[in-house]
Amino acid sequence: MTGTVQNNWDIFRKHKDVSYPAYVKASKMASSKVKRAKYNFESKQARNIKTDVKSFYAYVRQKSCSRPRVGPLKDGTGQVVSEACHMVEIFNDFFSSVFTKEDCTSLPHVVDMPCETGVLNEVVINESDVLTRLQKLRALMTYTHVFEGN
Repeated sequence: MTGTVQNNWDIFRKHKDVSYPAYVKASKMASSKVKRAKYNFESKQARNIKTDVKSFYAYVRQKSCSRPRVGPLKDGTGQVVSEACHMVEIFNDFFSSVFTKEDCTSLPHVVDMPCETGVLNEVVINESDVLTRLQKLRALMTYTHVFEGN
């Protein structure tokens, strides 16, 4: 069959006519063979459902998945836009507004905190502090593993 399809495809490319008789005949034959193959596959799935449940549900799940589509949008003037290129422009305008530069002239004033030297010089960490923190962490991890089922 592939030789016939290739031959008819060459004829179609030469004439560029969908109504060319050889192309119409090959197209009908190909679509009928695809329909027959799909019917045979689904019949086989139905016959083997008791023994091969996994492939049946995989096929059903594949067929039942819906693809989310972006519908018509309203632009800034309130007109409904359904062309893809115009919807892309509307999304670009909307999402680019999030990434604009912030006005740095109206930032709040930071109040200085009182500190003797202005620098944090000394941090004291004892071994006992580290051990108590680790024990609390281990107890928390044990608690989450037991009660959350991890």
